[in-house]
Amino acid sequence: PPDKDKDMLRESMLELRKMLHRAAYQHKTVKKIECHMIDILKIMDQHVRVSGRGGVKMSMSEARLLEPEDPALEAAAAEYDSRIVRRNLMRLIGDWDLPRLGEEGMPWSRRPFPLPTPEAVAAGVLECYRQCAKLHEPDKPVQEVFEADLRSQAANFHYGMGARDPISRVVFHSVKSDARKGFKVDIDARPLRQKLFVFWNPSPEKRTDELTLRRLTMAFNRWAELQIEAHSASTDSPRKITASPVRRPPSSSLGRARRTLRIQSSCPLDM
Repeated sequence: PPDKDKDMLRESMLELRKMLHRAAYQHKTVKKIECHMIDILKIMDQHVRVSGRGGVKMSMSEARLLEPEDPALEAAAAEYDSRIVRRNLMRLIGDWDLPRLGEEGMPWSRRPFPLPTPEAVAAGVLECYRQCAKLHEPDKPVQEVFEADLRSQAANFHYGMGARDPISRVVFHSVKSDARKGFKVDIDARPLRQKLFVFWNPSPEKRTDELTLRRLTMAFNRWAELQIEAHSASTDSPRKITASPVRRPPSSSLGRARRTLRIQSSCPLDM
């Protein structure tokens, strides 16, 4: 393509792809439903063959969940009806735009921020919750939260090649000469953005517990801040974050990160 089309290609095709993934394909509600569907399939997993209408044996994918004829699938049907049809979805603790090189607290001299494992996220947020929950509205009791109730999902928004910029693979020509050139480095390129979603999947009677959700959000903010601190402290030897470090109990101003963390939640702490 002609070199004058470089910016148009980036904005009209590559950035559009990122936007569609962020706004639709990997939206937080999509991530919630994915988690709920996994739970439903696990319930059904013990019953691979089910009875359809007239007693005909069908595969699991062919069965009608909303009118189960096999009593063993009643739990899966009830879960499907509650979560997917009636939209009783898990609650969003927070979604965090992981920092990229060149952003605040992440100079270009450092290595990229590692994506924590789901197990590390759940364990770290729960540990912070146990230490910090009482700091938010201390006159009210702290509800117990189980690690199995915390779910995390990662989303990658990119141009189609992960952290690589597809424009760097394109040879452009000039309309004014026969010259051919490429763009190995483009300061306008933002090829990869990673987002971490953390959800709380409590029992139905606890779904409206806004206080516990705010306390979990506070714990998530604290855990995220600790990940930044740990990454900044490890300069040369790359290592994978497995267990999230939790240090001294934070001050009463916790929930407001010392760095500007890009975190959104269902129940912000300033409500």
